[in-house]
Amino acid sequence: MTPVHEPQHGGRHMHWGWSSPDRLELMERVVGEIKPYIEGRSVVDLGSGDGGITKILASHASTVYAVDNDSMMLGALAENCKGIPNIEPLLSKGAAIPLKDGSAGAVFASNSFHDMPRGYEAEIHRVLEPEGFAVVFDWKKAHIYNGGPPLSIRLDQETVAKRFAALGFSKVMERDYGTHYLLVLQKSGRQTNA
Repeated sequence: MTPVHEPQHGGRHMHWGWSSPDRLELMERVVGEIKPYIEGRSVVDLGSGDGGITKILASHASTVYAVDNDSMMLGALAENCKGIPNIEPLLSKGAAIPLKDGSAGAVFASNSFHDMPRGYEAEIHRVLEPEGFAVVFDWKKAHIYNGGPPLSIRLDQETVAKRFAALGFSKVMERDYGTHYLLVLQKSGRQTNA
């Protein structure tokens, strides 16, 4: 889940999983906007990296499952989030989120959904409780900034919304953040075959 690309940031390359002050400031704003959808819920932080964003989520969520497929990143997360009792690091192996069906109130994917295998929204659907929320904050499919993932792997917000809609999700929020977009999608409360 932690991307392998190395975007340009502040004149130097950095691994996407590492937090920077600019990124954390932006994520404070984003989490402030999604607060109604995560407050008091169990939240999956998909591609959690070093835990900078996980900490922000933890101040609102009942539990944050910090899911990453990079054990080095989870080690950094454990160190950075030491003493925060509602964060649970989980190593993901393969394309599965290591949680039971219907066990999360929200799944938050920050700069990571474009790296997920096609159809990954079905895995998010699986772990969400009825009427839970999928939150996608990701790079726009446009040449706006001299960093981020290659344009060829980015997904525009319409494509992401359509993929979730095919599983019965409805869009409840969309925001423009210049280089990024934010989508909040709610899972239908009725049963669907994902």
